[in-house]
Amino acid sequence: MLDIILEGLRHPLTVAMGAATAGFVLTGLLVPSKARQWQTRQKELDIKIHLVSEMSETVMSALMARQYLERARAVFSADDDLLTKYEEEYHGALRQWEVRKAVVGTKLEAYLPRTDMGADWYRLSEKVREACASGLRSLDPNKDIYPEKRRLIEGVLSTRLAIPG
Repeated sequence: MLDIILEGLRHPLTVAMGAATAGFVLTGLLVPSKARQWQTRQKELDIKIHLVSEMSETVMSALMARQYLERARAVFSADDDLLTKYEEEYHGALRQWEVRKAVVGTKLEAYLPRTDMGADWYRLSEKVREACASGLRSLDPNKDIYPEKRRLIEGVLSTRLAIPG
C-alpha cells in the first residue's frame, strides 16, 4: 500500500502539480506582501516630501513677510497708507505663521514620535519668531535659522515615519 502511494507521488504529473501549487502559494503570499511594503514606502516618501515642503514654506513665509515690512519701512513714511498695508499684511502673516507652526509641530510629533524632531521644530520656530519680532538684523537667517532648518529636514528625511496600517 505504501509502495503504491510513493509511486503515485513520484509520478511526473503529481510532481508538477505539487510544484505549481507551491508556486501559487508562494506567489499569493509574497507578491501582496511586497506590494504592501512598496505602498508603505511610497506613502512614507509622500508624507516626508509634504512635511519638508510645509516646513520650508512656513519658515520662509514668516521671514519674507518681515523682510517686506522692513523694506516698506525704509521706503514709506510712518503716516503712509502703503506702510499701514504692509504692516497689516505682516501681522496677518504672523498669525498664519503661528497656526502653521503648530500644525507642522503636531505632524512631526505624530509621524516621528520617538524622536526630538517636534522639539527641534519648536526651537527653530522660536528663532524665526524672534527674528520676525525684533527684525532680521537681530538674527542672521544664514547663520541662525537656515542651518538648523537644514538639519531638521535631513533628520525628517532620514528617519522612518510611524505610519499606521
